[in-house]
Amino acid sequence: MTITMKVTIFLAMSLPTIVPALDNGVALTPPRGFSTWNAYPTTGIDEATSVRYLDAIVSAGLPSLNYTYFIVDEPCFPGRAANGTLLENRTAWPNGISAFGARLREHGMKLGIYTCVGPTTCGGCIASEGHEDQDIATFAEWGVEYIKVDSCERNCTPAAGIHNQSTCGQELWSRYTKAIANHRTITGGQMVYSIVCNCAPGRGESPWKWGADVANSWRTNIDVQGGFGFLDNIVFCQRRMSGNGSWCPNDPKDPNGPGFPCADGQTCAENDKCPGPEAFSGPGHWNDMDMLIVGTEMNLKPPFCSNCTCVGKNCTGCDGCRRPSHWIPLTVPQAKVQVSLWTILKSPLLASADFTNTSDDMLDTLRNREVLAVSDDPLGREARRLGDSGYHDSSTGEIYVGLMEGNSHAVVFYNRNGNPTPMTLVLSDIVNDYTCAEKINGETCIPATSYAVRDLWQHTDNGTVPASGQINITVPPSEVVMITLRPTS
Repeated sequence: MTITMKVTIFLAMSLPTIVPALDNGVALTPPRGFSTWNAYPTTGIDEATSVRYLDAIVSAGLPSLNYTYFIVDEPCFPGRAANGTLLENRTAWPNGISAFGARLREHGMKLGIYTCVGPTTCGGCIASEGHEDQDIATFAEWGVEYIKVDSCERNCTPAAGIHNQSTCGQELWSRYTKAIANHRTITGGQMVYSIVCNCAPGRGESPWKWGADVANSWRTNIDVQGGFGFLDNIVFCQRRMSGNGSWCPNDPKDPNGPGFPCADGQTCAENDKCPGPEAFSGPGHWNDMDMLIVGTEMNLKPPFCSNCTCVGKNCTGCDGCRRPSHWIPLTVPQAKVQVSLWTILKSPLLASADFTNTSDDMLDTLRNREVLAVSDDPLGREARRLGDSGYHDSSTGEIYVGLMEGNSHAVVFYNRNGNPTPMTLVLSDIVNDYTCAEKINGETCIPATSYAVRDLWQHTDNGTVPASGQINITVPPSEVVMITLRPTS
């Protein structure tokens, strides 16, 4: 099958300038690190397992690549003292969580922890409702520098001080914003604050609308799960975010029906006229597409069940130990897809796997300095998906383009097809229409006359192309090509 896609930009969409946002001086680029949850997807993660994961992370060289945060998710606190202070489980954490934080800092990492806005967590453990300030103070004393606050068991009643159901989430999570501002971390700054509402467009919650005033990142979809197919669903969901939280519109899957109004109060006749997720993202505040599942495979509880083997979901020799999760492991090309898209869409990059026996080829998808440099670009501009069909499905593949510092561009060509797919990027579209017409963060855009092309996965220079030219690439099935375009003049 031979298909050529010419990228055309619709200028009918006027993207809003980012509103004044939380300015706590952290997460000026998307946070990068490790979460225990998908590696150990149950409550009660212990010290021995966390140390095992840390040793593998250090051995893989990830801290030197700014995989900074290690989120303990979740340790499951056994209760509270008479004064309400959280108690640690010293059986599971004999040296204490603060000692583990000190161990992390020896390797250049920082401690993160998990709680919920309700009285109990999603796993039924003690959470922080009514103790927001007290728990943040405790976490700060332990050396926590990243806090993940989930949504389970949230209480949207007058008894919890909530009198407007439509703003319940914003009010509950704002309580942590105030508490975090009151309690400095061990290094004197504020904690990175991550909201996890398990939201998705059309599910009645739109944290991207107010998240920048409250937190450093907010989840835009439900938990990642299953394998590569679900990753595609997350990307599909991400690009449907509109200013009002609807799947914007003319879409049979939109629960609000076609023509639902966008952020500007006008009714959208076309999907491409809706503000996309990039309108809500920038330095210090990010759309969070959930964890990377690169290397996530068997997820077994200690003693790690050495006799347990699995092919897909079919496992043998697993009696007496925790069965594996239902992950279908990613291939290396699929891992490159997730890392490329999460990077160009400026999602936090939190790996979550036991890397003890992970191949170098798989780990290299997390260690590509050229790709990570896109995430670290100080402009912080989330890419926009381009195409004749706006935000609708495209059987011909998808192209994402994001402006970077110095009038450079990052580009991801993503083939969602089962066949090799030719794609064409017309540079005049992005240079003249896209990047210079839509200055989301007030950046200066000066079109160049030609651009140097660099392939970030192949690590090759692919010549130069004039600003009036085009780039033709054939992408293998379910794979990506990721390039940068840097001005030569």
